[in-house]
Amino acid sequence: MAVALIALLAEAPAHADARISMLADVNFGTLSAAADQTVRQNVCAYARQGFTALSYGVRATGSGAGSAFTIANGARTLAYEVQWADAANQTAGTQLTANVLSTGYDNSALFNGCTFQTNGTATLIVIIRGTQAAAATAGNYSGTLHITIVPQ
Repeated sequence: MAVALIALLAEAPAHADARISMLADVNFGTLSAAADQTVRQNVCAYARQGFTALSYGVRATGSGAGSAFTIANGARTLAYEVQWADAANQTAGTQLTANVLSTGYDNSALFNGCTFQTNGTATLIVIIRGTQAAAATAGNYSGTLHITIVPQ
């Protein structure tokens, strides 16, 4: 089996009132080929113009070829899926496509750092399917997932 680590980087466009925070690296540990491996984390997605909350879009890009959601161990790769939900503590979300803006998320953040919303305002879900894990060779896999919040 494989050990997978995906380093997450948060980005916002050159818009002073768009931010994402509370991201942490995703570490799958030792994978089991028998089942899907899912890591969920609450994050704070914030998009405002002055005092007005804006809806936002999410763009995710991986470090694989063509921005694919893959982690690598040398030339060996392992695909993963990314989902986004615009509420904290969700078990499923909208499937994201690499480097494609997914729009229409509601902003519930009161302040840019989720000062009073310590559970965050959205859920990032990263999944390695059992079929992918079963095909992987043993080793340490790593990659980077960039998440960008785009105000609308």
